[in-house]
Amino acid sequence: MPNIDERVVQMTFDNKQFESGVSESLKTLDDLKKALDFDKVEGSLKNIENAFNNLDLSGLAGSVDFIASRFEPLGKIADAALGRIADKALDVGKKITDAFFGFSDMSAGQSKYETRTKAVQTIMNATGKSIEEVEAVLDSLQKYTDETSYDFAAMVDNIGKFTSVGVDLELAEKAMEGIGNEAAKSGASIQQANHAMYNFAQALSQGDVKLQDWKSISNATMATKEFKEMLISTAVEMGTLKSAGENIGSIVSTNEKQLAAGEKALAKAQKATKDRAEKVAEAQAKIAAATKETEVNFQNFESTLSDGWLTSDVLITTLNKYSDMETDFGREAYYAAQKALTFTDAIQATKDAVSSGWMDSFGYIFGNLEEAMELWTNVANALYEYVAIFSDWRNQILESWHTMGGYNDMIEAASNLWQTFMNIVRGVGDALMTVFPILKPGNMTQALVDGTKALKEWSSKKRNRQQ
Repeated sequence: MPNIDERVVQMTFDNKQFESGVSESLKTLDDLKKALDFDKVEGSLKNIENAFNNLDLSGLAGSVDFIASRFEPLGKIADAALGRIADKALDVGKKITDAFFGFSDMSAGQSKYETRTKAVQTIMNATGKSIEEVEAVLDSLQKYTDETSYDFAAMVDNIGKFTSVGVDLELAEKAMEGIGNEAAKSGASIQQANHAMYNFAQALSQGDVKLQDWKSISNATMATKEFKEMLISTAVEMGTLKSAGENIGSIVSTNEKQLAAGEKALAKAQKATKDRAEKVAEAQAKIAAATKETEVNFQNFESTLSDGWLTSDVLITTLNKYSDMETDFGREAYYAAQKALTFTDAIQATKDAVSSGWMDSFGYIFGNLEEAMELWTNVANALYEYVAIFSDWRNQILESWHTMGGYNDMIEAASNLWQTFMNIVRGVGDALMTVFPILKPGNMTQALVDGTKALKEWSSKKRNRQQ
């Protein structure tokens, strides 16, 4: 076991060893610090900081602003497009709301009611039908227009034209529906169908359809191959054309002058004693040549109208075929008229039905033709009495005023006011001439003379210099 002295010696030795180790460690750390050169690293960090402080990003910011400015017009375009879409949606919504609630169509309903009431009177006078019979036909026509896209007022107006030229009321109604159905099958618009009704009414008043009338139908895109063949077929049925095949007719036209000459020659040949048979044959050949047969088909349709085969009866009968619900052809045409091709057609059909509802409402309020005549006649008489009373009162006052000298006093007062006004004008004129003497007539005349004289002398000098 070691003693105390040994322990002290050992501790001394160990302490020296420890100090030597620490000294060696510190030296090693000092060498490491020099190798890492922390002073240079600190300087480098400061240089980086200064570089960031001096970094100019304005160019980059300007580029970003430039790019943003280029996107701004696109944003405006997008805003405008979205705005237009929203406006269109609002407009469509307004149309749908108006169509279903119908307050905007109230005035259209009032107009329809008045048109119908006037048409009832026109049709009654043209046909001799009772008010109940006419109302029944118009109710049927109204149902047709409510189920299609056609305008009731336009059809009522034209049915009056049809009956005015002698067309039976029921036939006229079916003809109106037939025009609508044929227009639907041909793809014509509502406006074109209304135009066709007007032109057909004109043709009926002439007795037959002329080329000019048919041109209007062609312009309305209703002169289809099917319609032409239907007219030809009906004309064959009614005898204005001869049958020359399926959907083909023929016209037999005669040159009256040439026919008369042939008949005269035939009569003379029959009395001849020499070469009688030969002369009779020649005369018969002349008679045959006076008669000409022309084929009528959908291709030469228009060029044959001048022969007058497309009569009013042929036209009305054909149009009735288009509205005959007892045939497949008529049902097909009617179903075509019920179809709405566009959103506008759908809204128009709905609006027409709504306005027809308002028309019925006004009918209940104001009554039928006879009731309305009595009502509005009483209203007119009452208004006339009121206006007449006021007019009499006013005229009595003015008559007394005129008789008692009021008129003469008014004329004299007007004259006095005019003279007063002229005195003011003359006073202002005199004041101006006092301030500006040049305005006096004599001075102004002299100035004008002097000016023209100076102009003459100047122009003379100019002429002399050029010479």
